[in-house]
Amino acid sequence: MSRIKDIPSFLLMLLMAPFVYSFMYQPAPPLLKFIIQRGSSLSIDGRTNINKFACEISDYSHADTLTITKNQNDNTVEMMGGLTVNMEGFNCHNAAINADLRKTLNTATFPTMLIRFISMNKFPALSPIGDQVIGIAEIELAGVRKRVELTYTFKTNENKKVVLQGIKSVKFSDFNLIPPKKLGGMIQAKDNLDVLFYLDLKLIQ
Repeated sequence: MSRIKDIPSFLLMLLMAPFVYSFMYQPAPPLLKFIIQRGSSLSIDGRTNINKFACEISDYSHADTLTITKNQNDNTVEMMGGLTVNMEGFNCHNAAINADLRKTLNTATFPTMLIRFISMNKFPALSPIGDQVIGIAEIELAGVRKRVELTYTFKTNENKKVVLQGIKSVKFSDFNLIPPKKLGGMIQAKDNLDVLFYLDLKLIQ
């Protein structure tokens, strides 16, 4: 009699087994993890009413970590990590422009620019051809944070390393800054700036 009573519970266990298994043994979500290598670079390009200027960090040396994860439930792609940029390290190849830029950005009070990566519109393919993705990031400059949309390109180079290139056009006024000027306003920087980065990445997962 007890055996007959146990049959429904036994059948229930058989029916539940596939669901329990799928819950306990879900495949790991797609994941990429990188360390930023020496030799990476960043630049800020701008214009005045007379000519162009470019300020760069030619050897970004922070070994920051970037992680990209795809959520298998809704296919959203999360990107974690970022860049901590020493603004005193930018070289505009002109002492006067260096001084003007640092004064405008108030580097004495806000010595770093932060770029925090948040998400992307798709999981990147790593190939020599290159894969362009659209991402959301947060830029913090001179104490002001602004969420922006960036265009990235992921590609592998001849050394089998991964290269991440990105560009974003921003404005001094986005961060409550007034473009620098010289000679009583005769030389005036434009409001627009292009922030570019070229990151050499080592794939660690």
